[in-house]
Amino acid sequence: MPSAQPEEVRLAQMAMCVRHKLPKLGITPLGDKVLSLACFGPSLQHTWQDLKRPIMSMSGSHNFLIERGVIPDYHVDIDPLLHTLSYILKPHKDVQYLMASVCHPFTWSLLKGYNVKTWHVVSGKSTKEWISQNDPNTILLAGGSSVGLCAIHIGGVLGYQHFEIHGMDGNFENNRRHAGPHYGREQYPIEWTANGHIYTTSRVMMNANVEMINMLRYFPFFVVLCGKGLMQDMVAEVNLPNAALAGTDKADAVLGATIVYVENGVPF
Repeated sequence: MPSAQPEEVRLAQMAMCVRHKLPKLGITPLGDKVLSLACFGPSLQHTWQDLKRPIMSMSGSHNFLIERGVIPDYHVDIDPLLHTLSYILKPHKDVQYLMASVCHPFTWSLLKGYNVKTWHVVSGKSTKEWISQNDPNTILLAGGSSVGLCAIHIGGVLGYQHFEIHGMDGNFENNRRHAGPHYGREQYPIEWTANGHIYTTSRVMMNANVEMINMLRYFPFFVVLCGKGLMQDMVAEVNLPNAALAGTDKADAVLGATIVYVENGVPF
């Protein structure tokens, strides 16, 4: 899918971020704890009270949760557009803001004095070379086309490989694709069927849905999806060993699972 901004604009915004010399995100060894991701799909309206700490918000779920008295432990964003700032106009001192360097330049003045760490996300074919020349030895992630997908990779950097995900639906509900106000570009509806249910979605959301399934197939992490939606039904349909729906017997097994690496038939 095409990026929200041309690569040259994204690289220019990354350069502005680097000039602020903000703290950088570092790598934490993997552990067995579970990270809750609060994506901003419509089902978050129905499951937010079930969130368990630590919690990572993104996009509009930052405001959604804080308005309900739930302060996220982390907030992550990757959007280079100005409208994204509306989600953090009232930052909270107890939130650690893990912001991609490509975010709009006004981000850094808005979050001045708050707990901020930065990292880089792939913006195009030139990103890797740009990093090597302008900000070497820093984290560069190719997380995927949505902030929810990138949040999983950021969780991995923070040391998590088990995730309980809320609001990752990939569909419209009552003509809305988010749990609250969202100022992104309009997406045109298409129909999609999964696990016997018909959903209204879009090409952009389906792109991210398919990316998520492929990530589950090829990356070593474990996921339990909460709520009801197209993404949840796609996960149920493919029935992968490392993903389950909340409230099922499989969910407990997935969150308690570990990865065993084998070489020449011998675990290590």
